[in-house]
Amino acid sequence: MLAQQLLLPAFALLSVASAQSGCAAATVTINAQADVAQYTGCATLKNVVIGPSAVATIDLSGPKIISGDIYSHSAVGLLSLTSSTIEAIGGTFDLFDMTLMSTLSFSKLTQIKNINWSALPALDLLTFPAIISKADSVIITNTFLSDLNGLNLKTVQTLDVNNNPRLQKFETQVSNITTSINIAANGKALDISFPNLIWANNMTFRDVKSLSTPSLATVNGSLIFVNNVFTGYSAPNLTTVGNFAQKVGSLAFVGNNLILPVVPALLPELSHLAPPKVLLHRSVFPRSWPRCVTAHSCA
Repeated sequence: MLAQQLLLPAFALLSVASAQSGCAAATVTINAQADVAQYTGCATLKNVVIGPSAVATIDLSGPKIISGDIYSHSAVGLLSLTSSTIEAIGGTFDLFDMTLMSTLSFSKLTQIKNINWSALPALDLLTFPAIISKADSVIITNTFLSDLNGLNLKTVQTLDVNNNPRLQKFETQVSNITTSINIAANGKALDISFPNLIWANNMTFRDVKSLSTPSLATVNGSLIFVNNVFTGYSAPNLTTVGNFAQKVGSLAFVGNNLILPVVPALLPELSHLAPPKVLLHRSVFPRSWPRCVTAHSCA
């Protein structure tokens, strides 16, 4: 009896030490829901890898912070990835080639350094009710999403949303984009709204139904429109595209349905004109811009 009384506290201490050691591991690997149990008491984990053999649902509830990455490639049997506790991911949320995953639900997540979601053809809904408002880089490609509700970024460096054929709406409060934005080859009815965007470095819009950038004033690099289907676009505060003196940037219109203004004085080069005659409607762009600029004449 005495031996048992002495051994029980020892086992308890050993269990605590083991748990603490697990929390401090450089990488924890989850192949099944049962693997999560040993980490539910951890406030922070460094890197979480969800193995390709994971199936059904993986619930990562327990930790509040992932200081590094959440990574899962080719977990083709995984249907759902969730957490009711994770608030921030300090590295990359990297999901690739997960053909059956239809649910991505992180109810308290607000900050991620990088999002890289690719080849998730069954993912049709994001459940991020706390709203992700901060990220450095966001890449979302080849999903089944119809909107990006739950992503309302205030700051971002790179934003790349492409090849999401059901995507119909994207609105975000971002005020500046320091590297680039690329919105391309998504749903043909895609409506985009950036009401607070003031300046960006490079911007490309392709196959977009409507675009709203009422506050946009400066594009440091290039502003490119390709094969969009909108019939009107307003940028009443836009004054600068590229840097003519430094020969940086360009304004390009290729295969669009509307006639948009091109102002060579603001640009290092006139890279593409479609059609060659480009009319400026004063209700669309600032009155200080010329009435008509063409590749040849303004007849």
